[in-house]
Amino acid sequence: MRVSLQSMTLPGDPPLPYALYRSARKTLQVAVKEGEVQVRVPWSAPGREIEGFLQRHRDALIAERTRQQQLAPAWCSGAPLLHAGQVLRLQLQSGAARLQHAGDEVHVFLPHPQDRVAGERLIQQWRAGLAQQSLPARVADCCQRHPALATRLRRLRLRAMRSRWGSCSRQGDITLNSELLRFEPALSDYVILHELCHLHVFDHGPQFWSLLRQHMPDYELQRQRLRVQARAAQSCW
Repeated sequence: MRVSLQSMTLPGDPPLPYALYRSARKTLQVAVKEGEVQVRVPWSAPGREIEGFLQRHRDALIAERTRQQQLAPAWCSGAPLLHAGQVLRLQLQSGAARLQHAGDEVHVFLPHPQDRVAGERLIQQWRAGLAQQSLPARVADCCQRHPALATRLRRLRLRAMRSRWGSCSRQGDITLNSELLRFEPALSDYVILHELCHLHVFDHGPQFWSLLRQHMPDYELQRQRLRVQARAAQSCW
């Protein structure tokens, strides 16, 4: 699906920055994720309509953004890191940039251990490497178990995404968020099957949910579990 992204700011006191996504959707939707206000609108939605909607919900959006920002973990030894559904503990150490996972600890070595930006980049690279090892295998397994869904899959991509766990295109390409490595491995299967179903039904209408239920009867439970772990992830690295 083609999407346009703009960084915008709603005037006022205080001003409210937000990310504006335009795509071939039919409704306006707003959400706050990881402290960022995200607004999704149809291509033709006029700016005044978007601003009017945001102004009506300004106080609630600012309150939720503040709440999420306050949940953000500190960058220090002992800070929680969510991996495969388990809470591990960061250990910051001085040395050449590298990361080691040992038991229930993740040791982050940096020339300047308090460099939060460099540390976050190192963690993302670590997850991306693990995703390259594990997610293609999980996709292959899902395709083997659900061959009828796999017929339209052309290519798999992996990358870190801020607003989606997965996406797909009408050409048969599926993109999975490497940050899925934070959650229980079984939840990746829900996202994979969700996107494989979208290759056959490219919306969230009744036909789509019926198809997903055929291949994952407990999809509603898995969907809820993903939401719960995603909320828990807001306070973890």
